[in-house]
Amino acid sequence: MDKVLRVLILEDHNSDAELLEHELCKKGIIFSSRRVQTKEDFLRELKVFAPDFILSDYKLPLFDGSSAISIAKEHCPDVLFIFVSGIVEEELSIEDKRF
Repeated sequence: MDKVLRVLILEDHNSDAELLEHELCKKGIIFSSRRVQTKEDFLRELKVFAPDFILSDYKLPLFDGSSAISIAKEHCPDVLFIFVSGIVEEELSIEDKRF
């Protein structure tokens, strides 16, 4: 049996989260996902849900991807963290050595 991957999605728009899930399905990836929008929920799901990988928007109203990746590196450094956002500017990616 294929392993069900646990995907934590940090995203504030339902439609964007659904698009990410749709793309995973199209690739035949078997997964279970949880979507969060706040730092508190993100921290909780890192512990409770224990994701195999994280898909994160960069800017959210109550939290941001830059903080999320720092938290993820501290709490679960072996978990893959992927930014999926239309906002990350090339200059920011080059300047911020955490990416």
